Amino acid sequence: MAKLGFSPEALQDIKEHFQYHGDYSEKAERRFADKMDEVIGHLEQFPEFGRARPEIAPSIRGFPIKALRVAVFYTFDKEQDTVLVARVLRQERDIDAVFTDD
Repeated sequence: MAKLGFSPEALQDIKEHFQYHGDYSEKAERRFADKMDEVIGHLEQFPEFGRARPEIAPSIRGFPIKALRVAVFYTFDKEQDTVLVARVLRQERDIDAVFTDD
């Protein structure tokens, strides 16, 4: 199982999404938290699951979480068996612009 870490930007993204869902209802907040837990567990088990996104950056991989309308972007270091979640972004965002600004 891969070791998992989060960039400061990813932690801020998750916090903002959690607050956004919490503003609607406790049920929406719980749904977001449960789905994120599921996704993180999946990433730890299958770190190469996401599609390579060389148009964003050479080592970035990503995949959508359709139920939450977000996409998770991360890197995987095979030698260190480490996943670093870089961003968790709303699918409507201009992804290229976010990574260009970072």
